[in-house]
Amino acid sequence: MHLLTGRRYAILGDNGCGKTTLLRRIATGMLPGFPRHLRVLLLEQEAVADERAALEVVLTGSEEECADVRAKVLIDI
Repeated sequence: MHLLTGRRYAILGDNGCGKTTLLRRIATGMLPGFPRHLRVLLLEQEAVADERAALEVVLTGSEEECADVRAKVLIDI
């Protein structure tokens, strides 16, 4: 897989084909050959909804479900 700077990519496939597994392995650094110097943030889609915008929750929220995301961002900075 070759990714170019400044490009956007999509991962398409049937349910159960491994899209989420691939993204989780990239985010945790467990994909051999994926550059470790890149910052990767994986935000799971199963989040408890409220009236705040998603970006607001991630950047300023104090909800427990965002703690891991903020910790991951801080670790990667």
